[in-house]
Amino acid sequence: MPRFDRVVCLLGVHLVTLAAAASASADPLGANYDPPIGSQWTLHSQWREDDTRIGKTTTMTVTYTAQFTIEEKTPGGFRISYVMRDLDIQGSTSQAALSKILLQPQIGVVAQIDADQNGKPVRVENFPEVQAAYQKGVADAVAAIAAHASPESASKARAILDANTPQDAEKAAEKVDDLSLLSLAQNAGLSLNEVRSGSQISSSPFSAEPISTTTSLSLTSNDVASGKQMLVRTETYDPIALKRYALDAFKKLSPDAAAKMDEIAAQMSTTRVDRAEFTVERGMTTGVAEDTTLEIKEADLTMTKRQRKEVTVTPWRPTP
Repeated sequence: MPRFDRVVCLLGVHLVTLAAAASASADPLGANYDPPIGSQWTLHSQWREDDTRIGKTTTMTVTYTAQFTIEEKTPGGFRISYVMRDLDIQGSTSQAALSKILLQPQIGVVAQIDADQNGKPVRVENFPEVQAAYQKGVADAVAAIAAHASPESASKARAILDANTPQDAEKAAEKVDDLSLLSLAQNAGLSLNEVRSGSQISSSPFSAEPISTTTSLSLTSNDVASGKQMLVRTETYDPIALKRYALDAFKKLSPDAAAKMDEIAAQMSTTRVDRAEFTVERGMTTGVAEDTTLEIKEADLTMTKRQRKEVTVTPWRPTP
């Protein structure tokens, strides 16, 4: 599911993670990612966020089911079709209502995806069709905001939402969040207890400054008989880049408050830690449990976001 479901969280600040490293020797274990051509899979995802600030906690859950099909092998990997079949968003905040409006147009839209050898989406072939669904969600969300807020507020919200709408086929592929998540543990090529460290650079929709992260991935168990492996991945965002990202987002929303935002940011600290446990069976990720903690401190005020995401992949079975 596209990370667009988190775009509203972004209006209140988002993003971060942590890692470490070590290494081992021995031959890599497990099968490569090589799903049968024509195979169809059901992906079930539930994402929950608990947002605590000023002593009050609000909760939002996003649950959906998607279907993806391995259409063919390509020189670079695979061609995959992906479609969200249903969506349920629960929560009493305006964020929950707005998230549902944003995502609703994407239900039933089939994305034709070029993926690499790990199953990671790299390009959406039918980008205009997919982009139209994003744009309809943004238009509907802005209309809903305009009905209850000033034109200026609606205009600022559109600027934020437009900044997070993919503008090309490659950016659209990055928004297919759960297939990208599954790919992180596929073709890992790790030995038991080996830890692989790395780093990533992501672009920010609000400035030319990149967002850097460090990562670690380790193989924690391997059952030869069943072909099942367990892997753990951690990721951490550079706290300075994270603060800058949040500040740029706020400035986009409230340009007149830029000077005040700089003053607040000077006293603000941010940390985010992500930890994901993967179940891989015969080369394919079939389960993920991901926990994220984002903490923002400013003077005596602390805001904490805790997120839990659970993804399962099973062979698709048509409804009788």
